[in-house]
Amino acid sequence: MNRILIRARSLIFKLKTRFHSGSLHRYEYLVDLADDSAPASVVRFVGQDRKVLEIGAGPGSITRFLSGKNRCHVTAAEVDDSAIEKLRQFCDRVIKLDLNAPNWTDSLQEEGLFEVVVIADVLEHLYDPWQVLQDAKRLLAPGGHLVVSLPHAAHCAIVACLIEGDFEYRDWGLLDRTHIRFFGMRNIQNLFDGAGLSIVDAHFVVKAPEQTELVAHWNNLPAPLRAMLALGPHAKYLSRNKLYKFKPMAGWCSSIHHETRSVLCELYRVHHQSRVCLSRRCWYPSPPQFLGLLVWWWQQSN
Repeated sequence: MNRILIRARSLIFKLKTRFHSGSLHRYEYLVDLADDSAPASVVRFVGQDRKVLEIGAGPGSITRFLSGKNRCHVTAAEVDDSAIEKLRQFCDRVIKLDLNAPNWTDSLQEEGLFEVVVIADVLEHLYDPWQVLQDAKRLLAPGGHLVVSLPHAAHCAIVACLIEGDFEYRDWGLLDRTHIRFFGMRNIQNLFDGAGLSIVDAHFVVKAPEQTELVAHWNNLPAPLRAMLALGPHAKYLSRNKLYKFKPMAGWCSSIHHETRSVLCELYRVHHQSRVCLSRRCWYPSPPQFLGLLVWWWQQSN
């Protein structure tokens, strides 16, 4: 029933959007603030009555809630002209800029510093996300924080594509054709460590491979292989987006570095324990079945 209601609300949203603007942007979507999706969590992480910079705001799917329900004063940075036209109604100001340009922050000098900088599903589209993240940190006012959302490249559904030898790019989703950077868990941690950012909160969006757009690839795998892949602590339980809230580190020293890593490791441990509890109902291969699985895997690789 909930799924039917969600689809109905999404359809109504699309019809209203097309009626008012004439077309639906590829990154225009409905945000339900009551669910645990990454966009809804971004709105919650930002807070209310803040001066916000939203980098790569797209057509304003998140922006409309930041400036509306959260009463934030939002400056948006976007490069797509068609998105900018839709975005203007939700922002105090929209600045067209290319995040791949080395001096992209120059266009924001007159805006001053921000209490919150939002980078939601953007870094994976950039040539140098490491530098952009460091540049964004310098735009924060004292006591400010960044809100970052990233896709997880080691999700079970993507692993299924790799095993099948079909890394299929799409117009949206885990394998969006405009993604040029891919991050596993250690890569994400190193990205944040390198920018000198300390995690103060995190949220993981949970979605099984059967619930993704890559379900066909997942279902093509033999049941024993799917069961084994699902046992990975980060493979099935962590889904498309992980959301992080950061503050700049007080200084770069080994103690803060390890403290940051331990926070994320503790979150992994908690989620892994939850996954282990759920996995008790999963299928476990017997020794003969396991041997047969290894034979199948060897045949597929030769």
